[in-house]
Amino acid sequence: MRVLFLFLLAIQICTVASAGTKKADRYFENWDYYRAAQLYEKEAQKKPSVALYYRLGQCYLKMNDFTKALLNYDRVNDSGKFAEPEFYFEYGQLLRISGNYDDAKAAFNKFKAMAPADKRTKYYSDACDLAMEDRKYDLPVVVSPVNSLNSKYADFAPVPYRDGVVFTSSRGNNKHNKIDYRSGSYYFNLFYAKKTSIDSSFTDVVPMPEIANQKYHDGPACFSGTYDTVFFARVERGLKGQEKWTLGVEQIKLYSATREDGQWQHIEPFYLDNDSFSVTDPFISRDGQRLYFVSNRKGGYGETDIWYCQHSRLGWGKPINMGTKVNTFGRERSPYEDAEGNFYFSSDGYQGFGGLDICVALKKKGILEKAKPMKQPINSSFDDFGIVVLKGGRTGYFASNRTGGMGDDDIYYFNMGEDSTLFARVYTMGYKPPVKEEKPPIVKVDTVVKKEVPPVVVKANTVVLKEEKPAPPIIIHDTVRVTSHTYTTIKTSVKEDIFDLPDEKKLPPDLDKDNPSFGLIAHFDRNRYEIKKEDYKKLDCIAGWLKEHPQQQIWVEGHADTRATGEYNMEISKKRANAAMQYLVNKGIARTRLFPVGYGCTRLVNFCGKNHPCPELMQEANRRVEFKLKRG
Repeated sequence: MRVLFLFLLAIQICTVASAGTKKADRYFENWDYYRAAQLYEKEAQKKPSVALYYRLGQCYLKMNDFTKALLNYDRVNDSGKFAEPEFYFEYGQLLRISGNYDDAKAAFNKFKAMAPADKRTKYYSDACDLAMEDRKYDLPVVVSPVNSLNSKYADFAPVPYRDGVVFTSSRGNNKHNKIDYRSGSYYFNLFYAKKTSIDSSFTDVVPMPEIANQKYHDGPACFSGTYDTVFFARVERGLKGQEKWTLGVEQIKLYSATREDGQWQHIEPFYLDNDSFSVTDPFISRDGQRLYFVSNRKGGYGETDIWYCQHSRLGWGKPINMGTKVNTFGRERSPYEDAEGNFYFSSDGYQGFGGLDICVALKKKGILEKAKPMKQPINSSFDDFGIVVLKGGRTGYFASNRTGGMGDDDIYYFNMGEDSTLFARVYTMGYKPPVKEEKPPIVKVDTVVKKEVPPVVVKANTVVLKEEKPAPPIIIHDTVRVTSHTYTTIKTSVKEDIFDLPDEKKLPPDLDKDNPSFGLIAHFDRNRYEIKKEDYKKLDCIAGWLKEHPQQQIWVEGHADTRATGEYNMEISKKRANAAMQYLVNKGIARTRLFPVGYGCTRLVNFCGKNHPCPELMQEANRRVEFKLKRG
């Protein structure tokens, strides 16, 4: 049977090469991943094959749509051993990004068996172990999305500017709504937002005048200390004729402008701009004498490196590589230097958590030390980059495409707490909070008085401690039964934070037999779609049951209340379903077993419609995600 499957697979691959994917292949070869993916999707619906799923996954990986990329890589992996070794390396990296470190290690081991000389295998496999161990010592750092800046598009690279921030976004505007078919989004543009009285809130988001609204990409940007000089990245699309044919892709270039009489003037290209390599992600030091940037020019250590130029009376000097204390064989980007000279950047070449990790090289006695990745939750298993540290060193901004955001990349605000030295100098991977030694109290003998202890009177609804023993079945919902748990406290009321799902054969008979519900429901705050901590155990329970039933698939159904437009409610219900799905995926459940769907406000659980005002608790009952078994 195995031989027959491989034979049929070979036929499918040959068919793909000769059938209706030639146009999609041309798009792919020309970096037009968005349109290539659209055509591959259509072809996969008509004639699904492993080769098509792999190419689809590559398209989404290039577009940084890791959810869809992993879905298609899962399909390839589920089909059996794949002939291309690099698939397993890419698959391992996608699993790291999703936080599935054990599965990632398994993929890296398959890659090692097929490419034993490649040293990346052990490096990233060990990184999975380091990430899992490091999570044990995370601190309760506050990280929250800056939703006054974020949109459903990519928003990143915030930098302070006068009384607000300038950031880069693909949200488009009336004059700049062209699609970049390499990513499937609008071209990047620079936007300005005014800060309110608190650092995490902004108003009046508008495009930057003069240096924005160009035809293609603009951003990221940086400003001099007096805000009268700006450096920004731009793609011009100026290749023509033979150059366009031989070079193929447009490179990113740096431009500068100066502010005079309230207007940005004298927009000029940087002297290192070249059609053969990119120069992007600028950052100018506070004294204005050093310009950092990212480039894939020759002489680097990896895919992209961080470089700098020093300024003198003659202008900007030759480019200098930051060296191996910063750069790796991977991608480095988003340079930033704080007030103390500590150097921050992002990289996927360190043994971090997955994707791009924010790293810091501390400056001690005028010399930078070897960089280390920051701990979670500053970093995540997804892409984290573009950090800015505010005054005091304990708060700031960064960007991430982690789950729980509004769009592709989102801007986040962090607060490290009262200890302003903790962030840069301590909170990197490997940090463990100091253990406080508790000294036993010193009791003088002549002060000890023996007292009679009265017997404990147990009243109703109080907690009685007992020895651990199996708990009897307790009904939580009509559709859920708690069984076989061990605990140390017994209450006279139901203990609602202990859940277990029954075997499918033991489901109560009153369920919908086509799609029986688990009865476990996650609820959401208004206008939010992040999973609440109090619902983690419910989803952990479902993940555990799914691992015990590896063939079972489930619906993940998102819902909303009625206090918004129908379009908004439908969109946020889908995001709630996707957030719950991603939580289960992070717990090791394959995406192919989960089917998220949004119902908006079409399936209310009470009478709280638009014409029936209700208290908040009843409204919250409609903002939910439900889980149902999928039949067939």
